[in-house]
Amino acid sequence: MNTALVVASIRDVDFLRSWRSFLSEDISIIIVEDRQTRECKIPREFHHTYHYCWEDIDEDLGEDAWIIPRQTSAIKAYGFYKAWQQGHDIIMCLDDDCFPDDPKWQSKHTHILTSKSHSIEEPIFNTTFGFFPRGFPFVARENTCDIVLNVGGWTKNPDIDAKTELNTGLPKEWWCSDAIVPHGVYFPMCGMNIAFRREIAPIMYFGLQGKNYEYDRYDDIWCGLFAKAIIDAMGKAIHIGNPLILHSRASNPFENFKKEEKGYEILDLLYDSRLYAPLSDCKDWVTGMHLMADRITRIQIPSDTQYFGRLAKAMKIWADLYKE
Repeated sequence: MNTALVVASIRDVDFLRSWRSFLSEDISIIIVEDRQTRECKIPREFHHTYHYCWEDIDEDLGEDAWIIPRQTSAIKAYGFYKAWQQGHDIIMCLDDDCFPDDPKWQSKHTHILTSKSHSIEEPIFNTTFGFFPRGFPFVARENTCDIVLNVGGWTKNPDIDAKTELNTGLPKEWWCSDAIVPHGVYFPMCGMNIAFRREIAPIMYFGLQGKNYEYDRYDDIWCGLFAKAIIDAMGKAIHIGNPLILHSRASNPFENFKKEEKGYEILDLLYDSRLYAPLSDCKDWVTGMHLMADRITRIQIPSDTQYFGRLAKAMKIWADLYKE
């Protein structure tokens, strides 16, 4: 499969050297540097690398460049767009503090995204992945769907919200799930280790986050919430859990709390409003993103400073980049 790996960073990307032996020779590495100009050094070990910065985003998108926020991890969305433009079948993503844990990391992402799931609308849970175990009804095996998004897990440092970490500390024992996310069910998407098929690029938008907006650290969470409604509507599936990466850096919970606090109540509101519920009349991915944007504008959010209206506009602009 024609594959790209997207990394967004404001640091050097030397961590990629640890991945060289775990990635195929023909993989394309797309670096989105979160600076005005290109400053970080790209490891020479990779043969197909593409390096972008703010100047490239502004030149490429022109008056619509505002939909790609700066000084936030949400900038990685631009890398998704470039990977799609380059024609890659599978688009993978790693954060710059992620190191190898599973030697088959790339092949597992690829295998999952080229596998079938039992239909997400079937009222059944498969206790395995890759085959149907004894006792799985044969009639349910005949109704399958494509897996279009895979959200891998992590070891060492869990992805935990600052409020919980400050109140109770980090968990001493924990593990990641490994399953197909059920139809019509919300899930929190962590964006540090994901892969998806090119067809869903129009819905993989990490939104308006960071210093210029009210919210930060919700880019992947809200992307996953919106994407779930569209993927379910399109009759496709999301897998979570494997492959694993080693999440090396534990970020500062006090700094994280400052960024997250404004969003805690909003996240609960979006969940209570069932914003993740499958859309109706969703005929393709671009249409789905437009419908999702319209749904957001109908949610009554206390003290909203027009943020969600602006986000909805950005979502539509993003989706329209993919009209062919």
